[in-house]
Amino acid sequence: NRRAAGNLQIALDHGFTNLSAQVNLVEAAFASGQSALALRTAVKAITPELRSQDVLMRLGRLLFDHLFYKAALRAFELAHQAQPEAFEPRVRLALTHFLLKEYAQTIALLKSGPDVESNPEVASLDASAEAQLGHTEAATVLLRRVMERFPLSPHAYVNLALIELEQGDAREAESLLAKLPAGDAKVFYAVNRNSCRDFASAPERRDGAQDIGKAEPYYQLAAQLEKRFQYGSALELIRLAQAYEGNSARVLYLAGTSCLNLDPQAPEPIEFLQAAVSKDPGFDMAWYMLGRAYVRRGNLEEARRSFEKAA
Repeated sequence: NRRAAGNLQIALDHGFTNLSAQVNLVEAAFASGQSALALRTAVKAITPELRSQDVLMRLGRLLFDHLFYKAALRAFELAHQAQPEAFEPRVRLALTHFLLKEYAQTIALLKSGPDVESNPEVASLDASAEAQLGHTEAATVLLRRVMERFPLSPHAYVNLALIELEQGDAREAESLLAKLPAGDAKVFYAVNRNSCRDFASAPERRDGAQDIGKAEPYYQLAAQLEKRFQYGSALELIRLAQAYEGNSARVLYLAGTSCLNLDPQAPEPIEFLQAAVSKDPGFDMAWYMLGRAYVRRGNLEEARRSFEKAA
């Protein structure tokens, strides 16, 4: 891929202004880790003169998958303008607006097409945008209608559970997640509040045996959301896991990494990660993240010791 990108770049620099070469250069550059080159080439290619919806969507998806949302937005806008009735450009454009926190644009786009409630994924995105704007009641009503209409679709359950957690109703969130159908749920709603202090003040479970089986689905979902950069939502779910599993090394690690990303200067990330390595001295990733937490606080000597432990 790196050789392909190099050859394609030379061709373009010498006047071979071929659209296929540009698109292939974007793909090869992303595949070989040359994100700046890929972005620069894609931005040059995405112009109003580019009429091919297929090419626009291809470029948009590449940019979207590599988190260049503003550049992807332009590609999806042009693709949507080329064919306003097409489903994927409209939904991709709406989702990109959502990730850029442009929730009103998301809602307007989704409602400009067919009935949003006919697709549980689209309805969950619409409801999540409403909830992010503070229209919690409208979002809740919509998601419950979707659950009734599509009981085997997991999207509405997860997003409604996160809304309930944001509102402080952990019991209702647990009830929803207990009914969660199998499948890859699209999680749109992002919890905004930082509950690191709440996690720190929660007592470790001590009353009898730990129920790892009940904790596991909450932990796995929290880990997925943490990888998707939804740290507030991940922390809310790890708090549910903590209620059944207690302060295990893995629970403390996930809480520490989420809190480090929510507020690198807060004391809780170091507190949680120190406790994680205390419980499991061989937990290399916890030592590594503890080192990163010390770096963010400017304590380079402790960071060095933590990185040595990780190594």
